[in-house]
Amino acid sequence: MLQRRKIQKKSSDACDLSSIYNRLHRINGQIRAVERMLFQKRDCLAVLQQIVAAREAIDKVAVLVLESEARGCLSGRKDKKMNQELSRIINALFKIV
Repeated sequence: MLQRRKIQKKSSDACDLSSIYNRLHRINGQIRAVERMLFQKRDCLAVLQQIVAAREAIDKVAVLVLESEARGCLSGRKDKKMNQELSRIINALFKIV
């Protein structure tokens, strides 16, 4: 079972909770638009394009949550090399997702 964790929120983080909530709100709007498109029997390719866009937006939220958590674990460290390595890993994960 997954444990719920509070997302670390620091002023120096690349993202904060309000940014994540805003993204989720936009994704919710995208999903409602896909529902409307299906109800209106819109072109299949147009519907699929919107689904792909929503999925990519969800992937980005996942990366932001992961980044926030990872940076929170290193919040006490001032090691510049460690932060650079962390940024490299996060960027690599984003490319995979």
